[in-house]
Amino acid sequence: MSKMLDFSELLITKFCHDISGQISAIDNGLEFLKDGHEEIKNKAMELVSSSSAELVTRMNFYRYAYGNLKRNGEADIEQLSKLIQKHYMNSKIKINWQYNTDICLRGITNRACKLLINLVIITSTYLIHGGETEIKIEKGSAGKLLRITGRGRDIKVNPEHKSILTEHNEADPTIFNIQVFLTRKLADELNAQLQMDYSNSHITFYAEL
Repeated sequence: MSKMLDFSELLITKFCHDISGQISAIDNGLEFLKDGHEEIKNKAMELVSSSSAELVTRMNFYRYAYGNLKRNGEADIEQLSKLIQKHYMNSKIKINWQYNTDICLRGITNRACKLLINLVIITSTYLIHGGETEIKIEKGSAGKLLRITGRGRDIKVNPEHKSILTEHNEADPTIFNIQVFLTRKLADELNAQLQMDYSNSHITFYAEL
């Protein structure tokens, strides 16, 4: 129970960190609204409005990544694609996912999409200078293959992350590796084989379902 509690606490801490920027911006905007100057009030309203919209987008995105979705329900791929695109819209990362041309979409569960979205999150953390993330769902040797590829520059893979994802490293969860621990647990639950390859200009994750 203690380990489960630690895991939950770390995940909640990460979630709070990931939405703190938007909440702080809203708080600052509300403070500026107290100023009597009309121009400052208008800018404050713009800040509150844009930050609120971004917060809603992030909350929806992380609900898919961390929340309790119907495990065996079939996922709405179109909705998931829009959610991911919207989340990264104002970032330095371009999302490339031609889901409507993929012949393997039917039968993808919410749980599999939860794994996919967490792999997208991990991929984005390595694109520190920006770049492109390509998402594919293909035919695998025994089922479906999730292929997430990030392309950018100066990509440096954390050895601990690699060992947790592909070698079942039993290191203790921390705020710095909780994302990869969650992804590993999701893959194990789905009996998915995780693999990765990388260079200084790309990183690719494979998950065979």
